[in-house]
Amino acid sequence: MSDIPNIPNEKKPAPKPIVLTSHPSTTTAGKPLPIEWGAADPRQRGLFGAAWTLGYVATLAPTGVATITLGAPTGPLGIVHRRGDEPVPYYDDAGAAAAVYPAYHVVAGLARAAGALRVDATSSDDARVRCLAYRAQGATLLWLANLTAHDQLVMVGQAGAGAGADAATGAYGIVLDESSFVKATTEPVAFQSAVKPIATRKLALGAYAV
Repeated sequence: MSDIPNIPNEKKPAPKPIVLTSHPSTTTAGKPLPIEWGAADPRQRGLFGAAWTLGYVATLAPTGVATITLGAPTGPLGIVHRRGDEPVPYYDDAGAAAAVYPAYHVVAGLARAAGALRVDATSSDDARVRCLAYRAQGATLLWLANLTAHDQLVMVGQAGAGAGADAATGAYGIVLDESSFVKATTEPVAFQSAVKPIATRKLALGAYAV
C-alpha cells in the first residue's frame, strides 16, 4: 500500500482493507468465511476457458485496447499444463510431455494476428455466439465462440450479400469442441494443422466450441 499523503490541519485517516461488496462477511456462527481469491477455476482447463477467452478478446478488440493479459503461461492459471501440488484430472495422466488447455489454441492463434487489421463482424446474438475477424495474408480469418452449454447452428453471412448467400465459398478452418478435445490438448501442433473445409451456411457449434 502506498503512503497516505500529508493532509494539512486534518487528522490522517487510518489505512483500511478493501472490502468486496459481494463478500459474505460472516457465517451463522459469526466468523468470517475463508475465501481463496485467485484460486484455480477448473473451467479454465476445459472448452469453457477457450470460449470465454475468445469472447473476452472479441469484446475488447473494438475498443482499441493494445494489450491483454489473460493469465500465466503455465500451471492452473495458465494455458499450458504443469504438474503442481494439487492433482489435475485428465491432464496429469494425459501422457503428453506438454499437454495444453483448449484456451492455448485461442491465445496462440490470436498472438499470431498481432497488428492485423480488424474486420467488422457482428453476431445476431452476442450472448450465444461471439465473433472476431481480421485480415490475414491472402484471407480473412473469422473466429466464432459458442458461449453456451447448448449446441448452436450458425450461418455466416456477408454484408451486402443477398439473403442465404454463401459468404465464404471455399472456407477452411478448425473446430475446437468435444470431439477434438483430446487431440487439441495432447497434440496441439497436429490439431492446428488439421485444417479442413468448413460449411459456413450451416455450421454446428457444440457446447463452448470455438
